[in-house]
Amino acid sequence: MCGVTYSSCHSVDEADPAATAPSGRAVGWRSLMSLSAADAAEFGGRRPRGLPVSQCFDQKAYLGEMSLLIATAKRVMMSQYPDAVLYTASIWTDPDAAVSCVSFDTRENSNEQVRLDNEWSRKQYDRLMAGGRADEAELFRPNNGRNCNPADFKFHNVAQITHASFELHWEQAAGDDCWDQLEPALEKVAEHARLEFSALRLESDAILGINSRRDWFDQHWQIGSPVHTGAKV
Repeated sequence: MCGVTYSSCHSVDEADPAATAPSGRAVGWRSLMSLSAADAAEFGGRRPRGLPVSQCFDQKAYLGEMSLLIATAKRVMMSQYPDAVLYTASIWTDPDAAVSCVSFDTRENSNEQVRLDNEWSRKQYDRLMAGGRADEAELFRPNNGRNCNPADFKFHNVAQITHASFELHWEQAAGDDCWDQLEPALEKVAEHARLEFSALRLESDAILGINSRRDWFDQHWQIGSPVHTGAKV
């Protein structure tokens, strides 16, 4: 994960010394501002005693945190990379690490990453086909699409936030119940981000993807458009 730096990754979690959750985990003071005073007093970034982790997702606070994250990512791209033409955007939330990140890719970088991946995949494909293992070889069929691995994006983790809206190790503790709550919230985040990111310089077929219980880049939409383009690229 990216730490609190100001080179390739911009954190929105600069901690106010007074904004430390009762759990002892520092939280971003801007994130706490998205909570009402009553919510902050009641929840305060920690699980109330005796309440299961699965019941401790504060969606209102999460959406506020993600709105701040999206605004930070947009500001970084417009101020530091104004000439970049964006092809793919990624937003993911890691429910165990209680961290979310935004990354962007360009068409040029995407094509290069696909080329490199295909060089390796082609070798595996040819080796398995030569050995008569056609079913296994299909797993390595070259990809003619775009790079959908946020870790390989040109602008990787341009903004990051640590959440106070849910506990660390949420998925580990709650399993699918975690994703039953997080996935619909991520879809709301994507709806907001598509419109915000439409102000950036974009390829005509630029898309935004979010993560899910299945993959780090799953559902995706055309940026600035209401058209849903599918579950996978």
